[in-house]
Amino acid sequence: MAALPLASLPSWLSPTDVLHAVLEVSLNGVMLLQPLYEGPDESSNPIDFAIVHLNPAGRRILRMPDESSSSLLQHFPHIQAEGVFDFYCAAFTQGKAGRYDINYQHDGLDNYFHLAAQRSGKVLVVSFTDTSDHARTAVENALRDSYARERAANTELRHTQQQLQQLNEQLEERVRERTEALQQAQAGAELQRTRLERFFWQAPAGICLLDGPNLVYEMVNPAYQRLFPDRYLLGKPLHEAFPGIEQYPIYQIMKRVYETKGCHEEHSLTVPILQANGQDLEDRYFNFILQARYDAQGNTDGVLVFIFEITEQVRARQAAEALQAEALQAAQLLATQRESFYQVFEQTPALICLLRGPDHVLEYCNPAFQRLYEGRDMVGRPVAETQPEAVAQGFVTLLDQIYDTGEIYQAAEVIGWVHPAGGGPPEERYFDFTYQPLREAGRTVGISVFAFEVTEQVLGRKQVAQSQAKLQLLTWNLASANEKLATTNSALLSANAEVQHANQELAAANQQLIRTNSDLDNFIYTASHDLRTPITNIEGLLQALRLELPTPVQGEEVGYIMGLMQESINRFKGTIGYLTEVSSLQKEYEQPTANVYLAEIIKDVLLDLAPRVKQTGAQFDTDVAECPAIAFSRKNLRSVVYNLLSNAIKYRSPERPLRVQLRSQQVEDYVLLEVRDNGLGLDLARTPKLFGMFQRFHTHVDGSGLGLYMVKKMVENAGGKIEVQSQVGVGTVFSVYFK
Repeated sequence: MAALPLASLPSWLSPTDVLHAVLEVSLNGVMLLQPLYEGPDESSNPIDFAIVHLNPAGRRILRMPDESSSSLLQHFPHIQAEGVFDFYCAAFTQGKAGRYDINYQHDGLDNYFHLAAQRSGKVLVVSFTDTSDHARTAVENALRDSYARERAANTELRHTQQQLQQLNEQLEERVRERTEALQQAQAGAELQRTRLERFFWQAPAGICLLDGPNLVYEMVNPAYQRLFPDRYLLGKPLHEAFPGIEQYPIYQIMKRVYETKGCHEEHSLTVPILQANGQDLEDRYFNFILQARYDAQGNTDGVLVFIFEITEQVRARQAAEALQAEALQAAQLLATQRESFYQVFEQTPALICLLRGPDHVLEYCNPAFQRLYEGRDMVGRPVAETQPEAVAQGFVTLLDQIYDTGEIYQAAEVIGWVHPAGGGPPEERYFDFTYQPLREAGRTVGISVFAFEVTEQVLGRKQVAQSQAKLQLLTWNLASANEKLATTNSALLSANAEVQHANQELAAANQQLIRTNSDLDNFIYTASHDLRTPITNIEGLLQALRLELPTPVQGEEVGYIMGLMQESINRFKGTIGYLTEVSSLQKEYEQPTANVYLAEIIKDVLLDLAPRVKQTGAQFDTDVAECPAIAFSRKNLRSVVYNLLSNAIKYRSPERPLRVQLRSQQVEDYVLLEVRDNGLGLDLARTPKLFGMFQRFHTHVDGSGLGLYMVKKMVENAGGKIEVQSQVGVGTVFSVYFK
């Protein structure tokens, strides 16, 4: 019967009161929703709905309080994924009435809902009911339970796929495409699960119904049939469709599910499947969900089977785990190597920096580079801002050209003007340098700078040239020595040619070093071996020149110049020697460990230091007899103790007799060795790099600055740590924690 329009109600009835009463007594839920927009533009789709009114039946069905200020999505965030929110948006924007049925199992609800919605002015009127008041059939209960388990299985599968995708970025494109296709199929299946028949026939998972105690195939969906393309299954008992399956656990599990009216899940189950040739068996992997099916009387009449083949995922995961293990091992090795070479960069006298981006922002510079511009805060700022002199000299323009072209630039003995930190006129310096473009993903993202200051060599060569000019002038004035001076001049020219040739060899070696900048292992080898020969040649030529020049010629000025050249050669040889020591450090760290007693090592070291102990009158107070054995390399432990005790003797105070105390104790998981002396002491605030390479803070005794660096590395590589406390004029305490 058609409903009467409100205008036909008796005049003594209030439409508002009638509407309010209808909403209050209605057995259906009624909800009034007002759209919410992101901005003032209401022509776009709503981003949420405000709940303007919800009648008592609606609050009961949705389990909501009488009053709530939250929006629709705040109450029910999962309606977006289930398509309900899109249904509301379409009903409001199109102005047409619509219906939507859904089995909603989120946000504390678990019911089958019938929804109807239509726009009325500026609100959306939604009427809804659920089936919670009606008894569910056994099939519906079974499907609901299976749906919940399948969702859990799908969630676990998606989680596994995400992990595989993160761990295996180098897997073939074919795996990623199939994963995406599987996710799309699962998303499509979730939208269609509300209808049993469509769910069954279109589900991406293999589903079948096995009827009766003989487990006869009653229904098979296409996904299940595709798992066994060469077998006709419908109407056949399981043991006939798969001869010999009685011998495998899966058959017994299915029988048990039927007999016990239960449910069973199986993950990554290996099932041998007969291949198309009818002879070979292939191991394939499946996730199973088995659920007993009930008739109207509650008796078991079959088994519902959900099956997911995960053969490719399992094999991909196995391959990924192997690849991950290899990658982790390689990453750990790379991290160790990078740390070692980082320390080399920090200590090398070469000037190294990294510039990032088209503005040439300084990302890193080593201490040698920073000392060139002492007092300037350069890291994180463009070169043009921190080095204005580089702009005036054209270096920034050159950097722009290299960044744009991606070509390497090398130059030798280039003049650079450097402003002193304390002010004053700029100083003229000479540099050999290389600009190397840095590339990522095939494009230039920055520039690495590698330079050597060669000011002393250039000035020395210029002084040699000036000396040659003076010698030539002298030959014209001293006719009696003309022949001998001509011979000397020829020797000087030959020596100069040798020096130039040696410089060319150095430049070539330098260029080769920069071209192989990515291979840091070759850096130390080149610096400590390939450079040794030309320096030795230069030193030999200088010695030959001393022998060839007559004593009158080796005047004060020429002798001074040759002395400067010899000092430069000695400094260069010293640098090469330090690099050789650094290159041998890693071999020292790889000594085998054994259970070693501190008392034996200390006694052995004190025997070696006995002459120096007697000479200095030092007193050693040792209390380590109760110290347990330490798992450490015997050679490395001896080196640690020797360095600490010899340093105590070396840096003793001249104002008092040296007294050294050695104590040991157990501190948590460590064995602590404490070495306390009353020597010169250190100002720790002024020496933050105490354990760095080539760091020396007292110059009155010889040393390379590597001792404490080696001690720290050997202790840390064995899982320990070292700490220091010191006060100038009082003494120093080294605390070594052995793991």
